[in-house]
Amino acid sequence: MLNNMLAIIRRELLIAFRRRADVFNPLWFFIIVITLFPLGIGLSRIC
Repeated sequence: MLNNMLAIIRRELLIAFRRRADVFNPLWFFIIVITLFPLGIGLSRIC
């Protein structure tokens, strides 16, 4: 059972890394959100 699960995970990772844009688009999204969120709420609420 564990071998089947590891094979599926390995296959999915290989497919994902063939298409690099599919991996980097979500990462860019989260970087932008993390960067812009403090600007959106303002410094008065952070400090």
